[in-house]
Amino acid sequence: MSGVEAIILAAGRGMRLRPITELLPKPLFPLMGKALIDWIIENMRETGIERFLLNLHHLGDMIEEHLTEKYPDLEFVFSREEELLGTGGGIKRLLELSRSEFLLIHNGDTYEEFDLGALIAEHRRSGKDITWVMKDRPGNVLVMDGEVVKIGEDGSYFAGISVWNRDLLDSLPGGKFEIMPVLNRFLEEGKIKIGAHFESAFSQDAGTAEGIFEVYRHLMEKKGMKVVIEEGARVETRYLMGLVYIGADVVVEKGAYVEDAILLGSTCLKPGEEAVREIIYDGLRKKMETRESS
Repeated sequence: MSGVEAIILAAGRGMRLRPITELLPKPLFPLMGKALIDWIIENMRETGIERFLLNLHHLGDMIEEHLTEKYPDLEFVFSREEELLGTGGGIKRLLELSRSEFLLIHNGDTYEEFDLGALIAEHRRSGKDITWVMKDRPGNVLVMDGEVVKIGEDGSYFAGISVWNRDLLDSLPGGKFEIMPVLNRFLEEGKIKIGAHFESAFSQDAGTAEGIFEVYRHLMEKKGMKVVIEEGARVETRYLMGLVYIGADVVVEKGAYVEDAILLGSTCLKPGEEAVREIIYDGLRKKMETRESS
């Protein structure tokens, strides 16, 4: 789709997934054998986008290396933040590097199955400054007559994907800042219009252990699977309960117990060890707390 570039916000520290994100940045977390950022880029590519702009900070070299090696036919522009600029500062710097009239902006830790082409087309027709993808579930964005009227009020859920007009660049402040308070002020002052594009397709914040588990649940249930054991894994136990995904390099010895868990990387469960409602990557564990859904 000509005239559109993509921005992927990938500079976060991954605090909600620690300690796993001490080894692996969130955008590279594997979801059914494919990195989260690959799901994002491949959906964006279906719209015809070929130029991608990303902000990087935590383990940014790993993200850059992954993308440039996997997608030699695409153009990537990386904005390295030695000190985090906040969501607003990061977006402004990327807008400065952009060349297109419209920007599709995507959180680097959101998995979605949206029709992004339809989103972009709606934004172009609408004449709005920004169009947000909304979900019809509880959130903090008040929507009336197809427009966002206030951020921070009980309302609908912002899914972390939006389309922006590049000419908003000149309205944004400089330096480090968060974007939501600025947009809220612009709405109150009548300076911008934000359209609300409601989506029913599946999406999930995959920046938490609970969110990752829900993505696995969704993808596995689409295939009618409750237990997946990748080729190469060594699984000797018979105690695999609930929804279980075991990666190719994982060893689960006889007598270990696994229930509602995702085991990835170089993980080994010894006899008598348990993995219950948690994500384990290279032996690093992150427990799930509550069940999430989208």
